[in-house]
Amino acid sequence: MNIEENTLISSLQNEKIKHVNKILRQSKFRKHHSQFAVEGIKLIKEILKSGIKINSIFVTSEAYEKYTDDLIQIKNNSPFTIYKVTEKIMSKISSLTSPPGLICLCEMIDKIQMMDKIVKNDKIVILENIQDPHNLGTLFRICDAMNVKAVAVTEGSCDIYNPKVLRGSMGSIFRLDIFWVNDIITFISDLKKHDFEICASTVDKNDSPISKIKYNKKTAVIIGNEGNGINPETIKLCDKKITIPTNQEIDSLNAAVAAGIIIWEITGRGEQLNE
Repeated sequence: MNIEENTLISSLQNEKIKHVNKILRQSKFRKHHSQFAVEGIKLIKEILKSGIKINSIFVTSEAYEKYTDDLIQIKNNSPFTIYKVTEKIMSKISSLTSPPGLICLCEMIDKIQMMDKIVKNDKIVILENIQDPHNLGTLFRICDAMNVKAVAVTEGSCDIYNPKVLRGSMGSIFRLDIFWVNDIITFISDLKKHDFEICASTVDKNDSPISKIKYNKKTAVIIGNEGNGINPETIKLCDKKITIPTNQEIDSLNAAVAAGIIIWEITGRGEQLNE
């Protein structure tokens, strides 16, 4: 396999390098160009399986030698341009402390609210204003693990293409149906028209313990902001308020931890995994 660029890129002023550097670091730049970037061979393979278009790959000589067979296989399935870069360039543009030597530039897939597709699922997780990228990535991974494939994300949340989100999801983000929700009030109203019961996860110990109530077959659960929880206006529209009973000395659980427990419960404690 030959690298299309005969010249080794060694300058940070190279336009391609400046472009991918901004893609990794700036959400607005990603959205403007409808592109995102992942690092490492594992996520690149997940990209390939998902059918997302690969634009180009930037690779160091060492990584190129190490992953030659993988790159040949990937390139045979998805034509793209490979650019060889110096170790110094890679360390400068990588978002990781220990760069894996591979950065893949990809084209975004539209993640818009498509109600006809969302309501085909029996279980939906709604993430309202989740702002920590590590939490968001972990939440995606939890949903994937519990076989909840429909995840709605409100516009006040972190960019789903943030590199920390992508790494935290461990590839799950490419296996889920993720939808942007611009207006959660309208979204909830539409779900109710399709017979969904809406549950708000809270930290109020007076609300219903998650293990003590019966969930409808069609259930949507809302996970709120790490610090402020669910917006009060959103809670008013919910059919049930559910909470995880905890030690009285504990104020609240991490959003991802709480979500894992709640999703386990609403999916029948793992029964959905056999479907």
